Amino acid sequence: MGPTDQLNHEAARAADYEIEIRSLSERLERSEEHMARTLMRATRLAQVISVLGNEKDLETTVERAAIELGELFFADIALLILDSDAGLSIAGHWGVAASDLPREPFALPAVEEVTRRKSVRIGPADSVPVPDWLDRYSLRHVAWVRLIVGEKPIGLMLLARRGEEPFEDSEATELRAVAYRVALAIENGLLHDRMKEQLAQLHRAAAADRGARRDAGARRRRTPRRRHARRRGGCLLERRDDRPRRRAGCAVDCRRGR
Repeated sequence: MGPTDQLNHEAARAADYEIEIRSLSERLERSEEHMARTLMRATRLAQVISVLGNEKDLETTVERAAIELGELFFADIALLILDSDAGLSIAGHWGVAASDLPREPFALPAVEEVTRRKSVRIGPADSVPVPDWLDRYSLRHVAWVRLIVGEKPIGLMLLARRGEEPFEDSEATELRAVAYRVALAIENGLLHDRMKEQLAQLHRAAAADRGARRDAGARRRRTPRRRHARRRGGCLLERRDDRPRRRAGCAVDCRRGR
């Protein structure tokens, strides 16, 4: 190998090294960016959990959770969907107009099927079920999360993006962790609402009982009272409405003492 070939070989190797170094630098930069984002999300997640833990009202809890989760995972749309005997209903939403949401209970059998086997399901919108009432939002990437407390499913969470960036596997892990916290906060809100309703029922029952007692007392006061008075002139008197009256068959005018 002549000097020229040697120089060309060294230049090619230097170029390869430069390409490899550039690739490693880009990977390191992406890794650092991902770590920074993960750290920021973990910090923000702790704040969200703290906020949700302080909320007692269910409506406030779900609305706050939808907003915080949408921002936390850089989603364009966030929905919290709760289950009931009547069906599914939207409890909290972010990034979707209220007029585009179903007003009556609905079902999502395809979503129920994919999240039954795996509680977190991420992927492009053309391979993961998306409700038709969200078609106008042109979603490209979707994350469905089943909300579970213990063994009891209480609803679903939807995060969606319209941009090019998909949900990553690391985000799916984080979603699984945050879904438990959100479900627990919602369950606490439901319990708080049930306790308030029971307390209101007790107050109504106590008020009705007091009203019945007052009515009974008023009826007793309106009823003429009869009681025997002392004998006067050998005749037994009756009192009615606090006035002495001669009993029937008495020949003596007791009121006059005759």
